[in-house]
Amino acid sequence: IAHKRELAQFVSIREMPELQKLSEDMPGNMQMIGIVCDVYADEPDTASAAVDIVSDTGVTYTNLTYCAEFNDYLYNVEYIPTTFVVDSEGYVLAEVIVGADVESYKKIISDLGK
Repeated sequence: IAHKRELAQFVSIREMPELQKLSEDMPGNMQMIGIVCDVYADEPDTASAAVDIVSDTGVTYTNLTYCAEFNDYLYNVEYIPTTFVVDSEGYVLAEVIVGADVESYKKIISDLGK
């Protein structure tokens, strides 16, 4: 991972366009990553739905589909959206945010993006 910090989010489709705007203003040492839920990389029908979701919302930040490697993070995810910040080693750096809270995202970006 080229960036030192990732703002990773199990995303809500409604929130994606606003997250796109936020991702465009992120400092160079951070990046936005969306994780599209209910879509599985090894299931072609749902994987193509993920491509459609990203295309329809017009976002350009990285979006991933669910895979088993996310299980360590998913065991605490009860609601969508859920946002967490990880470093390049996968360690969580800030309190997990449950729900759409752009102001909290901005604060985390400001605090950790220096």
